Amino acid sequence: MFIARQPIFTANTKIYGYELFFRDSAEATKYRGRSSVSSTAQVLGNLFEQGINTIVGQSKAFVNFDADFIMSEAIELVDPSILVIEILENVKVNQVLIERLEQLKKKGFIIALDDFELNDNTIHLLNLADII
Repeated sequence: MFIARQPIFTANTKIYGYELFFRDSAEATKYRGRSSVSSTAQVLGNLFEQGINTIVGQSKAFVNFDADFIMSEAIELVDPSILVIEILENVKVNQVLIERLEQLKKKGFIIALDDFELNDNTIHLLNLADII
C-alpha cells in the first residue's frame, strides 16, 4: 500500500502542502477499485502508521473526503493543524453536511474545495471554504 503525494504551492512557489492519494502499488497512477471511504481510511491510516512528518514534513496534508467520511468521527482523530479537508466535487451538499463542516471549522480544520465548479449544489460551500 502506497501514498502518492502531489505538492500544492503558494503564489510564491513555496510548498504549502501535499494532496495525498492512496495507491495499490508504486506503479499505480490513479485510484482503482476501492470506495472513496476506504481510500480515505487508507490514507489516514498510513499517516498514522508512517508518521505524518515522514509524508508531509511541516506542510499541510490535503485529503479528499466524501460526505460519509466528513460525517464520521474518524476525521477528528487527525490534528486539525495538519489536515486539510478537501471536499470532493461530487459531494451532495445539504444542511446536515454544512452544519458538520461548521463544527469541523470551529475545531480548527481547514476546508478546501476540490475541482470546484460553481453550481446550485456547491454555492453553499463558498462561505465555508478556506481554499478553492
